[in-house]
Amino acid sequence: MDNLLPKLVAMSHNDAHNYLMSLDLPVDLRVSLAEKVNAYRKLKGKANKQAKLTQVYHAELWHRLIAPLKYELSNAKVGRELKDFSDAPERHKAFSEYITLMEKLLAGLQKLQIDEGSKASVSVFERGNANPKARTEYAKTPAEIAQAREIPNKGAHWTNWINERTKNRIRELFDGIPYTGKKRPVPFAYRIPPSMFKRDLAALQKRTIKEYDIAKQELEMLRKAMDVATPEQYEQEVKLDGTLRRMRFVLNHATFHMKNEPLPPTWHGLGHLYEPPKNTVAKIVEDWDYEDEDFIDALRLSLRLVEPEPPKKKTNRPKRYRT
Repeated sequence: MDNLLPKLVAMSHNDAHNYLMSLDLPVDLRVSLAEKVNAYRKLKGKANKQAKLTQVYHAELWHRLIAPLKYELSNAKVGRELKDFSDAPERHKAFSEYITLMEKLLAGLQKLQIDEGSKASVSVFERGNANPKARTEYAKTPAEIAQAREIPNKGAHWTNWINERTKNRIRELFDGIPYTGKKRPVPFAYRIPPSMFKRDLAALQKRTIKEYDIAKQELEMLRKAMDVATPEQYEQEVKLDGTLRRMRFVLNHATFHMKNEPLPPTWHGLGHLYEPPKNTVAKIVEDWDYEDEDFIDALRLSLRLVEPEPPKKKTNRPKRYRT
């Protein structure tokens, strides 16, 4: 009986039904076997669907780790070819060592991704158990692997996977490049590809604007309900107003002052950069950029969170006859 269930599960629905009818078994036992097979197929389908969704999620996590490394590797190869070895041997040596290190890390991370991805599987039957049971084993995420290896920052960026001694050795090579009046190349820059930054920025803007609209509505309702503000209401009003100021600052800072840098999933990750405005003319003028509501409205239009107003129809009728 233990070997019969896996055999029936491996068959199609019609083949399993015909095979059961051909067996010399009691009717009650046939019905019980058919119910167990159908129950397991439902469990297996649900587990397979969950495993596929998990694989997609894990693939995105590995992409966010490896894509910035590939971007930096491509930039380093371009930087090495800007000058010949005979013209700048120190520059060529520094970039060559940097490229070799990144290629080695890239190969290691890709192998780790393949090894971890192969661990995700759905078992059919547990040995010694005739009851259908689906068990899913999931691979580890990059953050879980980094945490087990005590890699700083949970391995969020590829630069965290390189120890400080190796970083210092590469930095010394770049510091040895003769100064020519231009900005010296900086290794291990904490940046991401432009396409990834653009996608993360749009997601951050959408989330922040939605929270901004909710907080603004709460503040308006609070002010309408207040005739004579109690200390608790005044404290809540000050808190909501400060939250709105921080959100406007984060939207302005991320949109205009950040370029190809990792962005947090929510505005709270950049809220610590906000400083309350001081009562000076220079500071007030500086704060006009993110204190203006027109900036928020422009972002809503660019992100298609609101529909733009339709253009007015052109007409040749005199103004006095227009409606």
